[in-house]
Amino acid sequence: MPNEPQAYLLYQDLGRSYYAQRSYNEAISAFQKALERQPSDPYLRVNLGAAYLAGGRLNEAAREFKQALEVKPHLLSALRNLGTLYLKAGQLDEAIEALDKALAIDPSHPNTHRKLALAYYKKGVESKAQEHMKRASEIEELSCGGSD
Repeated sequence: MPNEPQAYLLYQDLGRSYYAQRSYNEAISAFQKALERQPSDPYLRVNLGAAYLAGGRLNEAAREFKQALEVKPHLLSALRNLGTLYLKAGQLDEAIEALDKALAIDPSHPNTHRKLALAYYKKGVESKAQEHMKRASEIEELSCGGSD
C-alpha cells in the first residue's frame, strides 16, 4: 500500500468495512495501519478501541479510548465507548462517571441514558435507573413525533 499522506483514509475505510462484517481482527489490523500513518487522530483510536471492544479485548480497548480522550477530552464516542466497556467489565462507578460526562455534553442521547440506567440498576440504585430509562423513552418519543 502506498505511503501517501491520505493512505490512512483507505485503511480507515477498510477497518470500518471489516468491523461492519464483524471481522474484528481484520478491522483491528486495518485501524492499526491507519494509526501508523495518522497517530494523533483520536477518531481512529476510537475506531480501533471499538474493534478491540467488539473482539473482547477490553484492556486494549480501554487504552485506545483513554488515548483518544487525552487528545480530545470531550470526544463523545470515546466517552460512550469507555462507559460501555466499564459496564461490560462490571466497573460500575467508572461506567457511571464516563457516561455522566457524555450526558453532560449531549443529554439527548437515549442509549447513553439506557446504559446509565443499567449501571445504576446493577449498583442497586433503582431510582436513578428508572430516571434514566424514563428520560431515554421521552427522548425517543420526541424524536418519533410521539403524540397522536
